[in-house]
Amino acid sequence: MGEIMKNIKIIDKLNITEEGLISLDDIDKKSQKVFLKQGDADGACGLYCTFMALLICGATTREKLVEVNLNENGSLTPLMNSFKKFSPLFKEGTTTFDLSKAIKKNFKEDITFTPKEEINSNLIDILKEELLNDNPMIVGVIFPSGIGHWVLAVGMEYTISSNQNINVNKIFVLDSLGEEPKYSYWNQVIIVGKNQNSYKWLTREDNVEGYFSIRLDEGITIEDKK
Repeated sequence: MGEIMKNIKIIDKLNITEEGLISLDDIDKKSQKVFLKQGDADGACGLYCTFMALLICGATTREKLVEVNLNENGSLTPLMNSFKKFSPLFKEGTTTFDLSKAIKKNFKEDITFTPKEEINSNLIDILKEELLNDNPMIVGVIFPSGIGHWVLAVGMEYTISSNQNINVNKIFVLDSLGEEPKYSYWNQVIIVGKNQNSYKWLTREDNVEGYFSIRLDEGITIEDKK
């Protein structure tokens, strides 16, 4: 039996430079720092994923995100106003349809967010196609406590079977609750089980096993129209 080769795919819209993790805006092609840690902007984790996706796809700039906090008449204020009714908690806050509706209202010419009401392996099937097409994807993670969280998938590790099926082994994500990645395209890793239906969130915080068993619940595909 031949050795199975591991492949790593990172969406091509991202780059690592001396500035850190960057993308380019669509207008001036200027580099934009991508990562947002909760506290850098106002809103829930779903909104942070939304902002990072907009930066990655070049639909906005970091300067405009700062405008949201400093200027009530900023160009992204309508987007922020769409989320004011939500709390920072996933289970009481942002849903896939809320995010998608807000994007359609404010960015319909630039980018499309499409809700996907799939879970676990079915969501993985969608995710791998999006990443292979160089699109980031917002993914919902449910922890053992029942608390949910949004993360932004930007890459994966995968193998190709003898019948040419692509099997995802790891998902590389940007997590707004984590630290800024300085030498990597991601700051969190989700390990995917062999049956594509079990998942481990790697962490040593508050546990001794080095991971939490999680499930994947819903997502949002992101299409850059430019």
